Amino acid sequence: MSRVETRPRVHGSEFRPYFEAVVKSSKGAREAAQKMGYADAAAVRYHMKRLGIRRPDHWNQRPPARSPEFASYFENIVKTSKTVGEAVSRLGYANTSIIYHHVKRLGIETPKEWLLKPGVRKQRQRMVPEVIMHHEMDRAWSGGLIQGEGGIVAHYSKRVDVTALDVRAAMTDPDPIFRLCDSFGVARPPKSLPKQPGRKPIWECVVGGLRAYRVLQEILPFLFGEKLKEAKRALEFFTPYGYRQGRFGGYDIWPRSEFPFRTKGGARIRNLEMARYGAKE
Repeated sequence: MSRVETRPRVHGSEFRPYFEAVVKSSKGAREAAQKMGYADAAAVRYHMKRLGIRRPDHWNQRPPARSPEFASYFENIVKTSKTVGEAVSRLGYANTSIIYHHVKRLGIETPKEWLLKPGVRKQRQRMVPEVIMHHEMDRAWSGGLIQGEGGIVAHYSKRVDVTALDVRAAMTDPDPIFRLCDSFGVARPPKSLPKQPGRKPIWECVVGGLRAYRVLQEILPFLFGEKLKEAKRALEFFTPYGYRQGRFGGYDIWPRSEFPFRTKGGARIRNLEMARYGAKE
């Protein structure tokens, strides 16, 4: 019989002694989960909390967080774990936030494979077609709209400590936005953005991550000037999946000295300089 078949019912009288024996005979929550046929160590921690069972002393093998030995011990766990979840289980923490706290505190580089869980990353990649726009006309039209009314930006997700690439466009006329959404393969916005007093409603199309990365690759030949420069920088910075581990602001990706049009008032100042240069000619 399988482990699941031999495991007593959760709310039966036999479950507690069985569960407690497995916990005490295991080196950690992950091993206990494997013995009981659970898919994740979180189930073990849940039942320990529900039943009031304390963590066995032999599970606490990690050095204290402020001890001299902790940094090397922690770094080894990080480098040898395939996912942040595995590191959480091996260190005996309750959630991933404490892992990222120590990673940042100790200045340890987060493994690239932690960018997304392997299963999630593969699933998301399968959901995003390798080719977003098959027709050259769609690429040219989309590139023109992004050139004039669009933006290449980034947003940070604190939960997973990841910065993602975004490509967006916003207009008062919904029809071009609907066509752009169709070209990018995303749902049309059901309604406009919240209207500000005295202003017209705004409709917006936004794509992010891998889809945004592939969109930029396809419209790149149809971009010009500063927008082309911004797109090339984004493709370089967010390669190869449209994500980058850590927190990065717009000026980290597109420095003010190199991208003056992204700075408030930068476009006006540069236009004045170009006008003066043209007058001298």
